Amino acid sequence: MSEARLVKSIQRLASALAKQERQTAAGFGVSVSQMRLLSSLETTQAPARISDLATEQGLAVSTMTRNLALLEEKGFLRRVPGADDKRTVTVELSESGRALAAKLSDTNIARFAQAFRGFHPTDRVERAVALDRVAAAIEKIDDEPEGS
Repeated sequence: MSEARLVKSIQRLASALAKQERQTAAGFGVSVSQMRLLSSLETTQAPARISDLATEQGLAVSTMTRNLALLEEKGFLRRVPGADDKRTVTVELSESGRALAAKLSDTNIARFAQAFRGFHPTDRVERAVALDRVAAAIEKIDDEPEGS
């Protein structure tokens, strides 16, 4: 397979994943960024600093702050003063936020299960390994200095 064909396949996959994310998020009344944020907070299960969340999600702190404010207004998270430094604010999921994050995760897993229903379990494992290798190769390029 040529590199051009591989790139086209990856772009098609990325487009399909983005469409699925948009549909899932819209079904629960949140944006894709907010869905990813809820998922991240569910995974860490600990209060997180706004700047750390912004870095993790690849967003500006101001954008992250807006997303957090919208989720806070809906009752999905709460702000917590820092334990060591009161100027530092962390955020954590509320019970309803935890429930929503779980529903979002379950919905995504169900959609993937439906998509992969026709694959033999061994094929699923092989494809997961291949996708991990592709992601790692792309991340490695992103981590290398320009001109290397």
